[in-house]
Amino acid sequence: MVNLEQGVIVESGVKRRQYLSEGDVSRIIDRHMREVIPFINNPNGLTVINLDGARWFAQQLLYRASRITGEDHSDQARYIKVKSATGQAQHGEVHIERWFSNPAEVRGKDIFVPEDINDLGHTLKKVVAELTKFSPKSITTAAQFEKDGVPKSFTPDIIFAHVPNKYWIGSGLDDGAGYGRELPGLWEVILQK
Repeated sequence: MVNLEQGVIVESGVKRRQYLSEGDVSRIIDRHMREVIPFINNPNGLTVINLDGARWFAQQLLYRASRITGEDHSDQARYIKVKSATGQAQHGEVHIERWFSNPAEVRGKDIFVPEDINDLGHTLKKVVAELTKFSPKSITTAAQFEKDGVPKSFTPDIIFAHVPNKYWIGSGLDDGAGYGRELPGLWEVILQK
């Protein structure tokens, strides 16, 4: 059931308020496409996508790059799964759940790593450290969103938008259990006090 009250939506027991519309998020991505196309459109490039969160953002980038350049680079995308241990993100504990079937394909490549949100930087720091072990030519990171006001262990090379330090869902971000990932726009989850 959806319950609207002063701009707040309650659905499946989750209270949320829209922060950015679907159009706002789309414009943010479009504004940064010139920065990322050289990485996606690079014949020596490899886009490394962290499941599940970064999938939505990466798919947006790959789709838009193919529309702009007329070239499809989805064959240059590889999927991994690296995530913070539940409740341990503040301690920097990040675990690899899925990695390359052939890590040697990283050697000598220009790696591009899009991330959905940079909270503390631990996930990107771990991914870059692991990729570095396989001697890529370069590694460039990008975050769709970065939380402000939080000390970071790693800062992406490209940040599409800064957001306040709140709990976000939508545009690929979920509540940890999959809820909200497909919501258009960016939504603040209103936590119960």
